[in-house]
Amino acid sequence: MQLTPNLNLKKPEGTDVVDIADLNENADKLDTEVAKLASTTAPGRMSAADKAKLDAATSAATASMMVQRDASGRFKAAAPAAADDVARKQEITEHADVKATTGGGYGHTTLVDAVNSTATDKAATARAVKEAFDKGANAVQPDAYVPPGSSLNDVIESGFYRLQDPHPDAPPQYGHGQMIVCRGGDTIFQIVKSYNNSAMYVRSGNPSATGGTGSWTPWYAIMTSDGGAFTGYVVHSAGARIGKGAALSGTKSDDSTENMIFLDQNGGGTVITGTPNIPFGVHSSATPTWWDGTVVREFIHSGGGQNIYGSLVVTGAGSIFANSGTFYLGNPASGSTLSGPHTIMNIYSNSLRFYESGGSNRGISLNLAECLPGAGSVMWHSQNSHRVSVQATAPTPLQVGDVWIDTSA
Repeated sequence: MQLTPNLNLKKPEGTDVVDIADLNENADKLDTEVAKLASTTAPGRMSAADKAKLDAATSAATASMMVQRDASGRFKAAAPAAADDVARKQEITEHADVKATTGGGYGHTTLVDAVNSTATDKAATARAVKEAFDKGANAVQPDAYVPPGSSLNDVIESGFYRLQDPHPDAPPQYGHGQMIVCRGGDTIFQIVKSYNNSAMYVRSGNPSATGGTGSWTPWYAIMTSDGGAFTGYVVHSAGARIGKGAALSGTKSDDSTENMIFLDQNGGGTVITGTPNIPFGVHSSATPTWWDGTVVREFIHSGGGQNIYGSLVVTGAGSIFANSGTFYLGNPASGSTLSGPHTIMNIYSNSLRFYESGGSNRGISLNLAECLPGAGSVMWHSQNSHRVSVQATAPTPLQVGDVWIDTSA
């Protein structure tokens, strides 16, 4: 027995036996299918209302009708009016083509972190706004006061500033002083001056705050006429000089050679020349003082006339020379029977003499042509080695012609 292709109804052939059950089965299938309506998932009969809507569909825009695509697969819509209207290509394109603008309205823009940008088509990020706010909070106030706690490393704009206290990265004695800043591009220098003394400091550099790749130099003190400690070297050109200033009374000019210290190179050494009253060196008084109360010291110099107070010690291999001169002991101590001054030693003709110059002319004279002073109290002749010895033990060896005065008894 054959079956229909859609509902599988039984089709008896000439040789088939048909009974009532087969007829009933076909009738039930037909009854079921007649009642079926079309759905989104299964085919079926269409209702009269749906058929009417389908028949009424056209290519024109009609409310509550299905959207109909053209031959290219597109459909058209009216310009959106409400917030929940679908957007058309025209509106999307127009939005994408909106340029950045400095005028009113909306526009596309680029966000940047720079706080110094002058662009008219870029907007600052929250980070840039925060950084600008922080810089403004630490900026120099309009009256040129640097806020307390601000680092001088951040004061980089040229100008004149009043410092307060404290300030990180400041030199000594800066509190409540003044600062001058001079900047050109990525290089800069600062000068700080104390308000109540002569202290003054300077530094420079090309730090990152100015766009440089280096750093600040240390603070260096600037010397003034008020004086101060100096560390380092001072190099003079040929013929240069250092002036020690005019006398306290003001009667001598600074250009006077009496008030100058001249530095010169002589035979590998440095010669310092000046007047006998240079306040430095060996002094001639027990309690000398200068005009400001400091102790005065004087040089012994080629002009002569300087008296040494105390002892003069020559260390190492040094020597003291008195060309055509005499070494004096000076006045004798109190209670001495000798009058003074007394010569320690001088050389007259061929003789080495020790004698009293102002009394009875007592002394000792040794003829250097015949004898020379030896170790201890010994005199000897340079040709035959005859010796005269005054000591407690006999000299060794004791030779013929020697004279020994025994002082042991």
